[in-house]
Amino acid sequence: MRFTIKEEVGLSDVFTLFALVISAAAFWLSYKSNDGYIVKGGGRVVVHPYKTLTCNILLSIPVSYHNSGKRAVTLRRFIPADVPKVIFTKNQKMIKEVEADYKFYILEGNFTKPSNILTQLENVAEYPLDSYKHLGVLIKPNEVYEASLIITAQNYNNNKIIFDDVMVAVNVEFENGQSLEHRLAVDVKSNIPALCND
Repeated sequence: MRFTIKEEVGLSDVFTLFALVISAAAFWLSYKSNDGYIVKGGGRVVVHPYKTLTCNILLSIPVSYHNSGKRAVTLRRFIPADVPKVIFTKNQKMIKEVEADYKFYILEGNFTKPSNILTQLENVAEYPLDSYKHLGVLIKPNEVYEASLIITAQNYNNNKIIFDDVMVAVNVEFENGQSLEHRLAVDVKSNIPALCND
């Protein structure tokens, strides 16, 4: 006995298939809208000259992460970018990193008062960006996590200015798969410390 199956696709089958695709897309979008989603923010950069044994410059770069989604998201870690974390330039040319003695910190919170920042730095070590240090900071829906990227650098040597600009590059990873970049160039030549001309 032999059976023959004849396939015919009608207009109703096409509409059914189209409705199925639309339903699947709507379900996927609904699922994604319930995930956590981090929106990167920032603020006013603090550039402050100060003097210890040498003339220095302090940079405080605020960063913030707002969870605009419906699930909590964990900030896993700050990590190196594909370029050096700090680059100094003089007359629009990159100078060797060893010529500028600097330290790099990441502090929790948004610091805008230079005296408070310098006090905080007395009790913390440099941030080990190259170690991929795990943080595990939980950011709940509609909450904001704030931090400050801080650089202190000697900017005066033998009565000469070492650099005009500082470029900073840092990435941050979240457990939901997001990876955000921070790229910033700061002009410090307008903040050259007059106190170093003494």
